[in-house]
Amino acid sequence: REIEDKVSAIPEDEKPVVFLDKSNVDSISERKTYSKGTAMHQLCELAGGRNMAVIAELEGSYPAIETEKILEQNPDVIVGLSRKGGYRTDDESGLEEEYKRIVELPGFNNIRAVADERVYLIDGSIAFGSAYPVGLAYMAKWLHPDLLKDLDPQAIHQEYIDKFCGMDFNVRRHGVFVYPVSAS
Repeated sequence: REIEDKVSAIPEDEKPVVFLDKSNVDSISERKTYSKGTAMHQLCELAGGRNMAVIAELEGSYPAIETEKILEQNPDVIVGLSRKGGYRTDDESGLEEEYKRIVELPGFNNIRAVADERVYLIDGSIAFGSAYPVGLAYMAKWLHPDLLKDLDPQAIHQEYIDKFCGMDFNVRRHGVFVYPVSAS
């Protein structure tokens, strides 16, 4: 509710443009993304972002987009979905590798999101299903760090673990859920 109350007051044209990266491949000529009808698109909207795939009128739920078009659109933020983290690992190297694959794409050093260090990865274990409020908290904090400066996604994540999962797990010490870790 706190996120919804704050981001709903932001005029649509003042919300950041977000490229949602789906690619997990080494292609330098195109990337896959998320559009309407996907959970990542829904997270982006709920977090107060404008999905670049929708703005660019890309067809389908998981369209491909040429990297040249991403450069032209110059997104404010890039958020990629990963499956290389989660609860079973403390090793962030998988997410780090994916992160580098994005920021090192030819020309991406000129994109606002990369230049401003606003490229993030989120693990699927917290982006969907019953854990989606955790993913929403991270994404909202990334999109609106000043507006939501008191929001603590890790605390929300820990509350989710303690109250709803009944696990003995400390999210500040274990697991890899976002990258860069300093973004948590």
